[in-house]
Amino acid sequence: MRKTTLLVVEDDESIRTQLKYALRDEYTLTFAGDRAEAIAALRSGLPDLVSLDLGLPPSPDTAEEGLQTLQEILRLAPGTKVM
Repeated sequence: MRKTTLLVVEDDESIRTQLKYALRDEYTLTFAGDRAEAIAALRSGLPDLVSLDLGLPPSPDTAEEGLQTLQEILRLAPGTKVM
């Protein structure tokens, strides 16, 4: 049985590590630390699900970069579920 693929977009390394250990048995995981990495990962293989941190660099204290990433994900892969 094929595992659900999950792209985790999170700039905090410690959170990525925690998610990796918590989710690795249930999902096939891919990680990205910023918008460019997220879009590259999305283009290399469409995930079933995306976990998106809205506070991404270069403006981690605002949701601007995360919302731009969300718009780009939905434009490129409108059927992908994003949380």
